Amino acid sequence: MIRKLARMGLIRWMQILILALLTAGCVNSNTPAGLNASLSELVNRASNSNLWPTNSIEAEEFINDLGRLIGGLSPLEEATYFPRLSELRWMAIGFDALHLEPMTAENGDTGESPYSLAVQLRGIAEEKPEFIDSDLQNSLSALAKRLLKRAEALENRDIDQRLDQANQFLTSGLLDYPREDDSIFELLDFLGYYESVQEDRAPEISHVRKQLENRLAEALDKPRREYQAWALERIWEFERAVEEIQQDEGFRFFDPIPDNWTWEEEEFLEIQREMINHLLSIDQALLELPVLKRFQSGFEIAWDILGKQDERKAQNCIAIASALVAKRSFDNVSDFDPRLDRVYANRLWGEQQCVR
Repeated sequence: MIRKLARMGLIRWMQILILALLTAGCVNSNTPAGLNASLSELVNRASNSNLWPTNSIEAEEFINDLGRLIGGLSPLEEATYFPRLSELRWMAIGFDALHLEPMTAENGDTGESPYSLAVQLRGIAEEKPEFIDSDLQNSLSALAKRLLKRAEALENRDIDQRLDQANQFLTSGLLDYPREDDSIFELLDFLGYYESVQEDRAPEISHVRKQLENRLAEALDKPRREYQAWALERIWEFERAVEEIQQDEGFRFFDPIPDNWTWEEEEFLEIQREMINHLLSIDQALLELPVLKRFQSGFEIAWDILGKQDERKAQNCIAIASALVAKRSFDNVSDFDPRLDRVYANRLWGEQQCVR
């Protein structure tokens, strides 16, 4: 039994040996006569930095030569030379990327942006093959350094352009009314990225970025502050208008209204009209608390006055008008025109006979 197992083990060992010899024979017999010479020539060009491509045309020639070599290999041969071919492939990609030019006005804005090209170069450098005891390791490392150096140069060029753009924002009125699609937000993203990868220029970039963020915060808050001022002015105008309606010169709008005060029908209609013209276009949800309190105080006094009318007709009309009058927002407060909200032109308003 032991002898039988030994014979079987010997047979298995002989099979493996024969398969290895056949494989070696296939590689040697199927390999073109010039394969080793072509491979050696490419390796020599790749290992000697003085023979590296100096422009995009020479880089394309290297890629084509490597492509012809790989195209003439069988799958088995390609697997056999895989480590060396992987190194040459990566170097071909690096040579090509190293000589790409970013888009500029001079070249008709064709190609990649400096930022995009720099990101690609850094990505290629990070994918450098790492094969132990490879005679191309020094060349691989040298090319990776060139790629990173080229990426840094492109980034510096782009940083200069971004800083110029930032200075334009800071010294002009471009930040007065920023919108979500404005380039200011994209600019801040770029500056944040460069601040993390460009250690030498990080302080300079950080200073400008913080300035932009502060100005942007002020600009984004400006519509809110302008809205408060606009709403407060509308409230004051309403208060003055109601005071003028009173026949007693000594009556002040914020004084308690005497219980025996007699209101005329015309006064109800005038107060109703002033509420519609001044208050209903204000969005209470956008008001800061002090302004909101002032709005509510004036509104409640006028609302109580209208409640003294028979059947509370004026209050009903105010309620209907509140559904018809457009509310002003942060975006459209600057071009507010009360004539746009004349509700008597609305069919529903006319049907309710709220305006005589």
